[in-house]
Amino acid sequence: MKVLVPQKIVNDIKEKIPNLALLYLTGSRLTKTNNLNSDYDFYAFTISTKKDFVLSDRNKGKTYKGENYEIKCFDITHLFSLLKKTNPNFIEIFFNRPVFADSYFTILSEILYQHRELLSSMDARHFVGSCVGMIKSNLSRVSSDKVYHGSGSFGKELFNLIKAYRYGLSVYNNTFLESKVYVRDNTFLENEISNIARYMYIKNTDSYDEELLHLIDPERLYNDLKEKYEGMEIEANFELMDDLIHNTPIFIQD
Repeated sequence: MKVLVPQKIVNDIKEKIPNLALLYLTGSRLTKTNNLNSDYDFYAFTISTKKDFVLSDRNKGKTYKGENYEIKCFDITHLFSLLKKTNPNFIEIFFNRPVFADSYFTILSEILYQHRELLSSMDARHFVGSCVGMIKSNLSRVSSDKVYHGSGSFGKELFNLIKAYRYGLSVYNNTFLESKVYVRDNTFLENEISNIARYMYIKNTDSYDEELLHLIDPERLYNDLKEKYEGMEIEANFELMDDLIHNTPIFIQD
């Protein structure tokens, strides 16, 4: 999928983060579930200065904010830790090419993009487990006792819950998150990342809705994916990770 970012925002970020290596779009703008007032959210990865390399905990990110955007910023070495965690909200960023890539990192970014469908299956069980954890977390925040003041929180929690379920189910079934995959009887499973916007009507639900909650039945989704996760074999293949590491230039700026 292709999502464009205004060049003014990119230029502003490059000025704010001069040692920028890679910049990726995330959030609602990436999945095309944004509204007119939605901010732009990014993951940024940087090249360490010698001082930062020696003195900083490079696993701890920084947050930068602009007029209508927010950036989670990490050292480039932390990208691999995030990949190994197989958080669905992180994995999905690679289904769009980077908004910016330093010339030294174009090969790495292209490998990530071309092999994006393999990122979740490097450790499929861990990815599905991450999805189960996300569902549980979202489920705990959906309550009739919670006061929703038109912020869309109820709908957003349900939307993220459904997204985690659909992503986890897709990887469990060994199908791709984006590409259409034909299965028996000439039918196909819809690509999840590109079509997650079909649940916009849920995301836009401002207040607690018992009928909608009953229709979605999040407890059933949680139990279904949890059962599938617990029955999966522990099997991981990090051959792609080795290729990514090999094509990651690590150097320190003075």
